[in-house]
Amino acid sequence: MELELHGVTGRMVQPDGYSFDINWLCLGLVFLVLPIVELTGLITGVPSSIDIGMSIAFEFLAVILTAKVGNLRPYLGAVPMHKVAICWFVSSAAAILYLAFSKHQMSGFLMDFCTSLLPLLGVAALIRILTNRSTKYENLPSQVAGVGALILGMTSVSGMLSLTISSLPNVYDPVLYRFEHILGISFEVPFYHLFSARIIGPSTYQAIYNYIGLAIILAARSEFVYSPNRLQAGLVLRFLVVAAIGYGLYYLMPVLDPAGFFGPLFPYRLPEVQSVATHVVKAPLGEWANVARNTMPSLHAAWAILGFLALRHSPVWHKILGVLLILAILIVTLGAGQHYAVDWIAALPLVLLARGISAVSLPIRHKARQIAIFAGAALLVLWVLAVRVTPESLKYPVLIQLLGLASVVLPLWLELRLARAEDRTARHDDEILAVSAEMPEPAT
Repeated sequence: MELELHGVTGRMVQPDGYSFDINWLCLGLVFLVLPIVELTGLITGVPSSIDIGMSIAFEFLAVILTAKVGNLRPYLGAVPMHKVAICWFVSSAAAILYLAFSKHQMSGFLMDFCTSLLPLLGVAALIRILTNRSTKYENLPSQVAGVGALILGMTSVSGMLSLTISSLPNVYDPVLYRFEHILGISFEVPFYHLFSARIIGPSTYQAIYNYIGLAIILAARSEFVYSPNRLQAGLVLRFLVVAAIGYGLYYLMPVLDPAGFFGPLFPYRLPEVQSVATHVVKAPLGEWANVARNTMPSLHAAWAILGFLALRHSPVWHKILGVLLILAILIVTLGAGQHYAVDWIAALPLVLLARGISAVSLPIRHKARQIAIFAGAALLVLWVLAVRVTPESLKYPVLIQLLGLASVVLPLWLELRLARAEDRTARHDDEILAVSAEMPEPAT
């Protein structure tokens, strides 16, 4: 069945009236994942970042709203959104039943659920009033759905990071430390000076680091307004894809961070590279043992880069803010010892992979999209192998250097190629719509 692209609404619409919206797709995907996260947190004793009553209240309301929004046939086959809602109810029932038959107080959960649902209903009512009064708010529900998906997705990842502490006792920090010196990119001391500068204090940098989700929301709004068509405005989807893949990679390459692994030695008394191990080691004891294994690759780096790329059609001052965000994240992650510099290099293939997966304005068989997916995935696999097969991989420093170079050059080149393909498709769709608009209406 042929699909018609409506440039005004940015939706992919079939003749039978079904529509596709990226933001609602993201929210539907989060619905299917978050109940599993909540149940896992209850069973392991590591709860999610927000109260489960509040979380389920938000999901409950959003699922009801989602069930009224078309379906996802162009990408999920004949699976309407109300069936996604049914799957959510089934998966969430497990968490609710666990609450009812465990030491957790069901009454407390019900209280949290009700007190969270009431203000959410108020917000939903306000959105409905605005959309009914003016057509300029017709895209507001979609944008709110995207913001909700982003917040709940970030909550899912941050809530699950605590599980990596007990399940991954061994870390590859010495290996990344050696990789940095092989690549010649040890920036701990100079960036620490920048991080400690009083021009923009550490608290400001830390706030930018902790609230990067807000910057992504603003970038997503800018992309939504200025993109050639709405199918290219998929920053929320790219954000979630990066979060999901990155979390999986943390189990393949568990790493603390320079500050957590070296402790008081960071940053001025870091050991000589020859003195650190060439293989996986036990995480240090004490307070540093409670650091999540969420370093390689850097999700903050990937999100900041994706936020900047989303602004390619936006005004110049939006792009300047995007560059400043990248610089701020770069300084805080390296200056505070929360990441190794090599984590930023590994973030670039992750960005490319997420761009390829999320480029829904192009068919999956499009060459530029397939190459982006393959190259991004291949580079990440090579990083996993390089880290996990040490000390063998350290015997070939030239290969590490080539991998580092390829991880910078290929993602930059292939992402630009993918973006040009998206723009060509958007221009082609606009030409088709212009021709269609000029054609006379058929006689009845």
